[in-house]
Amino acid sequence: MAILEELIETQEFATLPPVATKILKLLENDNIDFRDIARIVEADASLTLKLLKVANSPIYATRTEVSSVQQAIVTLGLNRLTNIVLGISIFSRFLFSSQKQAADIIQKFWWHSSCTGMVAKSLTIKLNRFFKENEFIGGLLHDIGKLAMIQYNSQMYRRVIELVETKNKMDVEAELEVFGLDHIEIGKKIAEHWKLPHELVSIISGHNNPF
Repeated sequence: MAILEELIETQEFATLPPVATKILKLLENDNIDFRDIARIVEADASLTLKLLKVANSPIYATRTEVSSVQQAIVTLGLNRLTNIVLGISIFSRFLFSSQKQAADIIQKFWWHSSCTGMVAKSLTIKLNRFFKENEFIGGLLHDIGKLAMIQYNSQMYRRVIELVETKNKMDVEAELEVFGLDHIEIGKKIAEHWKLPHELVSIISGHNNPF
């Protein structure tokens, strides 16, 4: 448990990114004003660009190009947009602060996580079931525990990857061998520590056991 406690106390995981904190605070208000959300997002140029890229991606199939945050709110809906912003702001923080020596691992991690989010989103469209964008953000953040482990010690996580690739171990088995705990336990603890919505905590803590 020493590793888990040490992770939670690090600068990256001690608190949520400021944008995510502000958005979660706004969501506590039943009379939320979309202009407040727009102002928070527009204050972060990088976040705005990422949001517009997602809004214009094929998974939303918008008829016209989304070129502003307010247009994104109208096109996507407030619930969907706030969840997208929440996920992107959390994820971007760790990509930005990642160690240079772990860049190759982070690139593969980002690819896996973003693909999981898009596949989950595509499935909901096929099944005609919608979960306020939790399916996309849940896919994006489901392995946040792995990212925490990479941030904590990238060399140790390289050993995990080596065990998976050479010994055919499951990732959780290899993580237990190297770290003494797995990414699901870490991810759940971080999600609870951040007070993320219950749906996201459930996805992060239960994605290896869908039943």
